[in-house]
Amino acid sequence: MCRNLNLNRPVYTLTIGEFIELNKQIYTDVLASIQQPKQEVEKEKEEEILDIKQTAKLLNHAVATIYSLTSRMEIPYFKMQGHKKIYFKRSVLLEWLDDGRRKTKKKSKNDAETYLIKRKKNINIFAI
Repeated sequence: MCRNLNLNRPVYTLTIGEFIELNKQIYTDVLASIQQPKQEVEKEKEEEILDIKQTAKLLNHAVATIYSLTSRMEIPYFKMQGHKKIYFKRSVLLEWLDDGRRKTKKKSKNDAETYLIKRKKNINIFAI
């Protein structure tokens, strides 16, 4: 924990430097213990397997809508062979949502301008 610090001594016998070092170490230990579970929970959430109700809640849709999306093969899902129940992987669903993101007008305009500039360069090359 602390370098050269006898932890059996009463706090009031510590020098100011030892007291400051002890407080720094306590702060570091507490901060590490708080951050470690957060990272583990985030990793668990990303790999979390969801059922139909959890998926409906995550996507803010009715369960019937999720069933409809699966029957039309529009949403990624998993199904164990020989079983009726379907499952979803949270990370795959979030990626699927991200793939469906629409471009802003500004981004679409920039892409169009870039395309036209590249096309104009290609036309000039072939004209020579």
